Amino acid sequence: MKVARTYSGIGSRSTPPKGLQRLRDLAAMLAREGYELRSGGANGADLACEEGCDVAGGTKAIWLPWPGFQNRRPNPEESTFLPAPKAFEMAALLHPRWAMLTRGPRALHARNCHQLLGHSLEEPSEFVLCWTADGAESASDVNSKTGGTGTAIRLASEREVPVFNLTRDRAEERLLSFLAQRRSERIAAPDDQIEPEPDDSAPRRIVLRFPG
Repeated sequence: MKVARTYSGIGSRSTPPKGLQRLRDLAAMLAREGYELRSGGANGADLACEEGCDVAGGTKAIWLPWPGFQNRRPNPEESTFLPAPKAFEMAALLHPRWAMLTRGPRALHARNCHQLLGHSLEEPSEFVLCWTADGAESASDVNSKTGGTGTAIRLASEREVPVFNLTRDRAEERLLSFLAQRRSERIAAPDDQIEPEPDDSAPRRIVLRFPG
């Protein structure tokens, strides 16, 4: 069975124009390579990643903190979703001042958990592509300048998911090297990418597949 490839494309609302363009270009490249984008629909880095994904015709899953965020609503046909109750529980363990947060900020952090772990909250992204002012790439780097992206970065550290923060020198170079390694691994293990051959000894079944 083909293995799904996903990444988290996230970051600061105040990402500068040059950073936004780099995110768009990389998101488009990743879409063409078959990666699904996980993001949060916010202005800045999130939207840049989504724009790059859309230009290349890629697939995406966008988690909104609440209905109406950025004038968007949850709609599976538009790949937009809301955070599950379990995501709030997870975010509460990650945020150092959860008790001080109101419902809105809590929802923002909860949706960050889905950005990293998908619908089930059990399937980590292959990596994180982001831009934050402080260049955080691990839980130990996270500080007040990291912003809400810090929740996803903390979670990435827990799950040993690599983070490529474009604020850092050579981050893009490291990402491209990582992707090249993953391509080599997929070529070396092609059985993970194809449907298994049917067992001729078992009765054959006719499976009807419908579009959509």
